[in-house]
Amino acid sequence: MIVAEGVGSATRELVFPGENDPRWMDLTIAYFTIPRQADDDRMWRWYNATNGRSISLRPDTHGTTRAMLSIQKPPEGEQDWDVAQQKAFLQETFSDAGWQAQRVLEGMNNSDDFYFDVLRQVRMPNWSKGRVVLTGDAAWCATPLAGIGATLAVTGAYVLAGELAGQNDLPSAFANYEKAMRPMVEEGQGVPKIGPRLMNPQSRLGIGLLHTALKIASQPALRKNAGKLFSREPTAPDLSPYPKAPGPTNSHLA
Repeated sequence: MIVAEGVGSATRELVFPGENDPRWMDLTIAYFTIPRQADDDRMWRWYNATNGRSISLRPDTHGTTRAMLSIQKPPEGEQDWDVAQQKAFLQETFSDAGWQAQRVLEGMNNSDDFYFDVLRQVRMPNWSKGRVVLTGDAAWCATPLAGIGATLAVTGAYVLAGELAGQNDLPSAFANYEKAMRPMVEEGQGVPKIGPRLMNPQSRLGIGLLHTALKIASQPALRKNAGKLFSREPTAPDLSPYPKAPGPTNSHLA
């Protein structure tokens, strides 16, 4: 069995009870889509309010706007609440945030794609047990802060498939898969927890300092160097031993 249910995998907890030692990132985030307005004409707008709150608006290619609400705070089990309780929590938390908070909250209540999570990394000592193996976020969630979730998922699936195709011994295939993927996963999970604090200040002074730092960092010369510093590719495993996926053919159905 291959378990790929995501960060909150229930099957993982059944097969590996109590083995996940999550690393909490002290950031709660909600995503959802709201109707677009005339002033949603920029790529991405980000607003900071005190007490670690932020609101972002990003127009999409479907004529709507993607909204995000985030709060920098220690976790208190919010990920296990039902949707109604999560929305009520956000309503109360952002009611006095200012800017377009009321518009976003109204849109949230009418949204049909509401997603809420308390960011945490999955830290498992082993990714397999018997004939069961974990992959993707169920095995190693690095959180969106790492910026390589899709890369890890696709690479992990490719390596696992390659190992399973190469031999009939499942324990050996799973062990080889884990050995190949562990270094890349550990590198991806190395994102510092100070990041959410810096981007979601608690005070007006902190917000002012953040805006000043971002203004300086946006200067052309610094922006180029910062891009080189923060856009490093993760160290991927050697994929050469695995068979390449077949490419598209020109055959047509009669």
